[in-house]
Formats: sequence, structure tokens, C-alpha cells
Amino acid sequence: MQPRTDIPGDLVISNNIIMVGVPYITTVTGPNGPVEGAMVCISKDGGYFNAITDATGTVNISNELTPGVAKLVVTAYNMESIYEDVTVVPPGGAWIILNSYEVNDINGNENGQADYGETVMLNVSAENVGTDPATGVTATLTSTDPYIIVTDNSYTYGDIPAGSVINGDGAFEITIAEDTPDGYSGMLEIEFTDASKASWVSNMSIVLHAPVMDLGEFTILDVTGNNNGKIDPGETVNLAIQVVNDGSSDAYNVIGQLSCTDPYITINVGNQPYGNIDAGQMVEKVFSVSANISTPAGHQVTFELALTGDLSLTATGSFDLVVGQIPVLIVDLDGNLNSASAMMAALADIDITAEYSTSFPTDLSLYNSIFLCLGIYADNHVLTSAEGQTLANYLNNGGNLYMEGGDTWAYDTQTAVHAMFNTDGTSDGSSDLSTINGITGTFTEGMTFAYSGDNNYIDHLAPIGSAFTILNNQSPAYGTAVAYDEGTYKTIAASHEFGGLEDGASTKEELMAAYLDFFGFTSTLQAFFTANLTEVCDGDEVEFYDMSLGGVTSWEWTFEGGTPSTSTLQNPFIIYETEGVYDVSLTVSDGVDSHTVTFEDYITVNICTSVKEINIEKISIYPNPNSGIFTVKLNEDFGENVTIKLLNSMSSVVFERKNTDVNSGFSTDLDLSNLNKGLYFLVIESYQGNTVQRIIIR
Repeated sequence: MQPRTDIPGDLVISNNIIMVGVPYITTVTGPNGPVEGAMVCISKDGGYFNAITDATGTVNISNELTPGVAKLVVTAYNMESIYEDVTVVPPGGAWIILNSYEVNDINGNENGQADYGETVMLNVSAENVGTDPATGVTATLTSTDPYIIVTDNSYTYGDIPAGSVINGDGAFEITIAEDTPDGYSGMLEIEFTDASKASWVSNMSIVLHAPVMDLGEFTILDVTGNNNGKIDPGETVNLAIQVVNDGSSDAYNVIGQLSCTDPYITINVGNQPYGNIDAGQMVEKVFSVSANISTPAGHQVTFELALTGDLSLTATGSFDLVVGQIPVLIVDLDGNLNSASAMMAALADIDITAEYSTSFPTDLSLYNSIFLCLGIYADNHVLTSAEGQTLANYLNNGGNLYMEGGDTWAYDTQTAVHAMFNTDGTSDGSSDLSTINGITGTFTEGMTFAYSGDNNYIDHLAPIGSAFTILNNQSPAYGTAVAYDEGTYKTIAASHEFGGLEDGASTKEELMAAYLDFFGFTSTLQAFFTANLTEVCDGDEVEFYDMSLGGVTSWEWTFEGGTPSTSTLQNPFIIYETEGVYDVSLTVSDGVDSHTVTFEDYITVNICTSVKEINIEKISIYPNPNSGIFTVKLNEDFGENVTIKLLNSMSSVVFERKNTDVNSGFSTDLDLSNLNKGLYFLVIESYQGNTVQRIIIR
């Protein structure tokens, strides 16, 4: 017995009448057309007759059946079996069956197939398998198939002698629905009637064809910007987007409409004609988009491409881009994972987005800086030659790299990247780390840390050339960290573990901020906000949520068209009385620096009648930012089997709830306070697609 590997499809046979003394001929079809290799068996009175269908789905079974009722069984791989009674017709008389058919689309696109939205003729041949002639034969074609409309249902064949076939060119006409699925088998029934009013019924299936539009690859073209193949804050780029027709019919006059609801993104050229796309063909068109200068680095953006074409063709696809480089990637190869969690905590405290990985991602160019943890003997990782070359390539492309390891500088085999640190491992060292101090005249001046991390064979480090020591072991005195600014890239080499530094007079948060400042992060202050509604009726109230990053101590809001028109509250409520489209601006300050973001045309106010017909936001999250404890309210009917996910900034799933029924007004409280601080994305997956909202956990 062969197990099924898919949901079984339905089988259909073209003939369920068996003539005595005549081989039984029938065609077996399934959802995708004729079925080759199906087993057809007829049994009666202890006799069994069977055969296997050929490539056309046809079987010819010689038999010795006697008149009466026989059992017919048809089986095929991944198909529901047929198990039914059939009539064995006694000899004598006429018997008309469907012999064959072909699609005649001379008045359509002339490709010989039944395509979506097309009206085609059917050339149908009738055969008299009886022993007597049939006179005055007519045929009527019917169908209850949802994708077929019979537009010419009758044909006159006239007299059909016994054993003869009469061809009916253009016998019938059918119209294929514009929304037919590609490869669908449409079902029809033909009833033959002769002058004596005898009638015979045959079934036929016809494969229907349609285009299937899918998104192919996309490419960022920023030759007028910094030409790094990415979209950066403040940059306008071209997006070359491929559309592929994976169906079996051509698509006509296809138009692509690019959209993005992210407030940081502006679509400059969003409509492009893809034209005709033949079956199996790919066409590429170029769109123009801009990212606001205030876009946070590493901000993930979702674009949607809606496709329309002739004959009611519609399709949609979406893809994600990251604006700018993600600030920090932590690659944790340390066997005991000592430093990474401390790094993540320090970064979260200063509101820097970071991704965590235990291996090297494929594309390191997505990251502004990499913090690599190699560990201390005997839980250390020895950097391989291939890994070292990967990191060297990253630095040569303008990256920033922090690398810590107790043996990597003096004991382990050096790789291509080691020389790029301008750091000399002068001694393999021992277990003598104690107090680690910053160096006067460098960005660590005045810092001091007690050390309690792993402490075996700690390499002694010395700078080469223009590199400089930034941390020293107090006793015995030797360098444990060296910084180097090459001009196109920057590095920090360390032999101690960041996670082993104890917070006291100085903190790991302060040290991390100094590292990032050296790497070029001049400010962590970032204004950002969202609102519970962006389209309202006149007189409605809108709640604004501050989602800014950094040590914000004050807020200055400006609400065009709103009452009040300004506010210094963190999360103000504003009333809009007058119809129009209005900007909203927020300036935040940490007492030293300030940052402003303005969302143009952010609030739309409509004049509403007795019924308020507005499009509210699909997801409301409050409070946001939060401590990991928050409420999610869904203001739309998403249907059944909805999945609620929370993704971190690396797109890893950190929370998931499946098979949830979501009606309008659905609300749930989530406690995810165990998660690290940082940026997260709430994703609602339903039959409508994906809806995404940003969350900040502090």
C-alpha cells in the first residue's frame, strides 16, 4: 500500500456504461486533467477485468461481462477512489457516446487551449458503439461548473451508423470565467438523443488555463545616492521589481501599483505598466521611493505591489526592506555565552537596536557594526580562515568591528582580519586579570571596572602604528583593549570579556556608549510616534503615542488643524474639528540634544453624516512603548485561524499564538516582560494577509 502525500483529489470517468461484447473504454481525469497510471477494475459474478490508464487517462478493457449490474472501482495515487455500480447493456440497439473533443479558439487567442475570459468552440465527436444505427441524433451540452458558461448548447449529428464516428466541428460554445484557477478541470455533460427518444449521457472534463502572477526578485538602485545598494535615511532610490507569470495563460496590460503605509516612506513613482506578460515570462519595472531623513537606522519597511490587468486580473505581493544599516549585530561564538547578554542589556539601556546571532549571517553589509564574542579558554572559539576573510571583507566595505577573545590575539592562528586591527598580541598571558582601567586621553578616560569574568591565558595587547590602547589591566600592567581608526573602517580589539566587567564607579552601559561613539553613533536620540487613528470624522479625538528612542526628558508636539495645536505631554489627546489633511510634528530632547520628526498628511478628517464611515487602524497597542506588559486590540474582523506573532528586530519569532478567532473589538493582554529591551514587530497573520505594528519594550 502506497501512503498519500497530499490531500486527495476527485476522480471522474467519462463513461459508466458497459456494452456486452464490447471493450469498455473510458477516460479518467482528476483536478489537473487526465490521470495516467490509474487502476480501473470491473467485477461481476466472480469475474474480474482490469487495466491501467495511459498518458491520456484512457483505458481499454476487454471483458466477458453478461447483462446486468457490475461493480466499477477506480484508484489512483493521491486521489479519492471511485466505487460504484455500472450498467452492462445487453446487445442490440444503438448506443451513442462521446468519442473525443478538442478546443477550437479560432475566435480567441488561437493557442488551442481554454483560457480565462475566453469564449471557445468545442469540436466534439460522437460514436455509435451499438449494433444498430442511430437516426436523427442531437446533443445537448450542460454544465454546473462555476467557471464555465455554456453559450451554445445544442448540435445535430444526424444519422450515426453502428460502429461509426461523426465529427461535430464547432458543435458547442462555452465561455471561461475570468477568475478561473490555472489548471482547473471544468466538468461538462453531453446528452445524446435520437429520433426514437432514446438518450445517452457522457461526461467530459476540460482543462482551463489562467495566468498566475508572482513577485520575483527586487533590486535597490541608488546610483544617485551613496551607491551602496541600500535605501538609507534621506535617500531617494529606484526599486527594480520583477513580476513573473507562473501560470499557463498570457496576462494582458498588467499594471503594477507600489504602496507603503510606513510614515517614513514616500512613493515618488508608484505606478508602472508591465504590459503583456506571457506564460512563464518575467518582466521588470522600476519604481522610485524616498526614505525620510528621520528614519531610524535599521527600520524595517513593508512594501506591497498590487497588480491589475485585463479580464479582471488581480494579484498582490509584498516584500520587506531595511532602511539604513542595523546599528549592531552581536555574533556570539563564546562557548559559555558570557558577554552577549551583557551587551544586549547595555544596548537596550541606550535604546540602540541590535540583532543577536550564534553564527555569521549571509549579508554582513546590513550592519553598521559587529560585536564578535570568541570567549576565553577553554570555552573559546578559534576563528577560522574563512571567517576571518569574511570579516576582512566586511571591514574593507566600511564596517566597524569589535572582537574579544582571550587567545585570538597571541595564541591562535592569525587570519586576514587580525592584521586589520593594528594590534600586537605580545604574550599569551595567564590568569591575572583584576581591575581594568580606562586610558587618559582616550574615550575611556576615567573609567574603571572590577573584573569577574573568565580569566585564563589572557592575551596581552599592544597597539601598532596609529592604533591606541583604551583599557589596561591594573596589576600586572598590560593592555586588554586597543582601538584603531583606519579611516574607512574602525576596530576595537579586546582580550577580556565585556560581560566580566562589574558595574560600579563606571558601568558597562557607559563603556558601550563610548564604543558606539567611536564607531560613529553620535546620538541615540530619535523622535518617533504613532496614533490610534489616522482617519477620523470631524469632532473625533485622536490619541498620540510617543515611541521615541533615547533618554527623552521633554516633548514638543505640533498638531496642524488640531485642538490644542501644541502639547508638551508625552502622549496627548487631540480633537480635530475641521475637514482636511494635516501634518503632525514631534520634537524630543534629552536636555542636551533634540530631534524632530514630521509626518506630512498624517491625519485625515472627514465630514461624516449620521454614520461614521472611517477606516480605523487595524491594530491598537497600549501602552507603547512599554515594559513588556501591554494590550493588543484588533479593530477589524480578521476571521478564524489567525496567528499573532511578535518578532524581534532580527525577524526571529519570540512569541506566537495560533488558531485564534478574531472579531472586531478583539482584545488580549500580553505579558512579555521576560524579553530583552528593544524594538519588536507585532504581526497578525490571517486570510487577508499580514498586518504589522511596531512595539518598543523598555
